[in-house]
Amino acid sequence: MIASLTLLLGSIAMRDPLPPCDFDQPALLVERMADLPPGAVAAFDAMFGDDRGTAEAGAYFESTDYIQTPAPRRRFIRAYRIGETWIIWYERGGIVLSEGMVALYPRSGDDGVVALQVMPGSLFGGDLCASSKAYLAGARSY
Repeated sequence: MIASLTLLLGSIAMRDPLPPCDFDQPALLVERMADLPPGAVAAFDAMFGDDRGTAEAGAYFESTDYIQTPAPRRRFIRAYRIGETWIIWYERGGIVLSEGMVALYPRSGDDGVVALQVMPGSLFGGDLCASSKAYLAGARSY
């Protein structure tokens, strides 16, 4: 049992990284969450409604539902800036390890301050490159 669990966890930690996405328009690749614009991480984390935050790319996170530490349950994979839209790729732990993407876009609040906000209908899973391209082409996840 322990050997099986070790093998499973080892395979999760050592899986191949996702290849970069080739968009049909100029895209800025961001490989570290720390390099995102101010407010992007806070807007992303607020979408999940917890206080555990998101682990940096390559850092430890709780990838299973067997919680051992107060580590984050999500981990940043990468982000792309296409025009004014930021697309964030991440992985999320739980019973099933999953990958997702969400888009952030600058919007003016009631106070007139412009900040990045999660775009409604931009939460997708599966093939993150295909999902990102579909979102940019107008697909929504309502």
